[in-house]
Amino acid sequence: MSECTIDEFATQPADDECRYRERAREHTVAGTALGVASAGSLAVFGTFACPICVVAAPALIGSGIWNHKKSKQQDGPDDD
Repeated sequence: MSECTIDEFATQPADDECRYRERAREHTVAGTALGVASAGSLAVFGTFACPICVVAAPALIGSGIWNHKKSKQQDGPDDD
């Protein structure tokens, strides 16, 4: 399993594993942040300030999980 650093990802053509892993991290973080913001607005205002967040947050988290699985498939089984 190769390490994907942000610098390496930005300056060199990334292989599929790095691309999927980077996308998985971005989508999972964005979905989690959006979900926390949506829950915070529910707590503060008593209603969802952004109704689309109710759909977008789980979709982003699901996309992150999907890309994480794809990165594992690209990695292949270990030959240890």
